[in-house]
Amino acid sequence: HTPCHFIDLPPTLVALAGGNPREPAVEGAPPMTGVNLAPALARDGSIQRDFLYFHHNNNRAIRVGGWKLVAAGESGPWELYNLHADRAEQRNLVEKEAARARDLAALWKRQDDEFARRREASPPMPKERI
Repeated sequence: HTPCHFIDLPPTLVALAGGNPREPAVEGAPPMTGVNLAPALARDGSIQRDFLYFHHNNNRAIRVGGWKLVAAGESGPWELYNLHADRAEQRNLVEKEAARARDLAALWKRQDDEFARRREASPPMPKERI
């Protein structure tokens, strides 16, 4: 019952191996951005999070609760879906819910800017780890 993403796998595996996913693997590196799903794997429960943010190959999305804002490609238009009522993403509500779409797009932009800032501030990966 917990929405998750690939970014949740590294912290989950680190936790299952006995490590602390909040401790950087390399000094000065930011912590992992995903959440540890081990508690949800151990019992039927849910993991709380504020949002799921995606940016891969210029495709963009953010999910907050049952709302998902998504766009294909760097210049593709935003589409908005209520996943509780429309799990298959068939009814784009971006016009009917314009204020919600604007708020989610602004949240996506803040997260994207923060991710870029962290990436630029991270130390280079040591060659022996590549």
